[in-house]
Amino acid sequence: LDAFEAPCSLNCYATGPGTKVAAPPHADAQGVLVLQTCGSQRWRVWDGRPFYASELNTKLTAGKGAPLTLEEPFLDVILKEGDALYAPAGWP
Repeated sequence: LDAFEAPCSLNCYATGPGTKVAAPPHADAQGVLVLQTCGSQRWRVWDGRPFYASELNTKLTAGKGAPLTLEEPFLDVILKEGDALYAPAGWP
C-alpha cells in the first residue's frame, strides 16, 4: 500500500482445531479482510448501519468493554480454504 501512501497493518490469527469461538463478537475501527488460508471457520457479521458520527466511538468499541446487543447476523458463513470475506469498519 505504499503506492497509495495509506496506512496499512496486517494481523494473522490461528485458531486451534475444535475451537468454537476464536474471538467474541466485536467491531473494529478499520475494514477487515479475512483470507482463510487453511481449514475452515464460521464467521458471523452483523449489520453496522446506520450510525452517526456521535455514535462512532460506541460502535467501534462494541464488544471491547462496551455493551454489544446483537440480533440475527447479516451474514453467517463457513469460510473454507481459499475463501475471503470483507467486513466494513464498525460492523461487528
